[in-house]
Amino acid sequence: MERADATILEKKGFFNCIKSIENGSNKITTWALSVVGGTFIIILTSDYLKPEKFEFKLVYLLFIVGWILMGVSIYCAKEITGSTIASELYSDNLESLKEIFKRCNNLYSKQIRYFNLGLLMFGIWLVLFLIWWIFNGYDKL
Repeated sequence: MERADATILEKKGFFNCIKSIENGSNKITTWALSVVGGTFIIILTSDYLKPEKFEFKLVYLLFIVGWILMGVSIYCAKEITGSTIASELYSDNLESLKEIFKRCNNLYSKQIRYFNLGLLMFGIWLVLFLIWWIFNGYDKL
């Protein structure tokens, strides 16, 4: 009887961990979508100084890399959601829950990695933009 109780608790623990990973993944997805939306606003708005020379505009190519990285991060979140749905179907199978947990944990690590790399691309753009603004943008005022 004690082993059965321990197995039930183990199943519940894995199931709850999978749900927690999904919740964290959803937060990162929200942040990623906010960052992507903010970068589109940067490109589409005309309320700030922008470089006019082609060489300085090349820095905006970092946005494409950042968007791709954010897209991969969001894709990982979609896969986590699918795995979470599967965990509900296999909630009585401990081995399946362990495999789903491993998959979710791996995907969550990838999601965070790609999200951080995307932020790095936008951060590099911001630093380069500030350098341009300090040394070249002042004459536009």
